[in-house]
Amino acid sequence: MEASASAHVADEAKRHLQDCSRVAVFDGKGAVLYANCKVLPGEPQQLAASFEGRDAAMSRGLRLEGRRYEVHRYHPPLVYGRSMVDCEPEQSTGIAVCRVDRSRLGARPCYIAVTYEQPQTSARIVPRLVAFAQQHLEAP
Repeated sequence: MEASASAHVADEAKRHLQDCSRVAVFDGKGAVLYANCKVLPGEPQQLAASFEGRDAAMSRGLRLEGRRYEVHRYHPPLVYGRSMVDCEPEQSTGIAVCRVDRSRLGARPCYIAVTYEQPQTSARIVPRLVAFAQQHLEAP
C-alpha cells in the first residue's frame, strides 16, 4: 500500500473510530497495512482464518496483542466477541473483525480489527466499523 493511502486510512481511523482502543488493518497474507497497536506475528493470519467457518472461529477465538477474545457472533463479513479480565464484565474488552473482499488498498481481501473498552458495546462499535470499512476500505 502506498504511503498516501496508509496515511489516509490512519487519519480516517483516528477520526471515525476514536472510541476504539486498538485498530489494525491487514491483508489476507498477514501484512499489516496500518495499526495503532502492536500486532504480534501470526495474529493477522489467525484473525483472517476466523472467517473459514463458524465452528473454527468459536473454538479458536480471536487474538490481538496476545490477548484471547471469545467469539460470540459469527456473521461474515463480521466476527466479534469479548474478553474479560477475571470474569469481571465491567473490565471486559470487545473485539470486532470486518472482512472487505474488494479493497481499494490493493489487498484482496483486507481486514480491519478493532477493540473497544467498556462502556462501548458491539451495538455501538460494529455499525461504525462496517461504515468505516465501506467508506474507506471497500473498492467502489
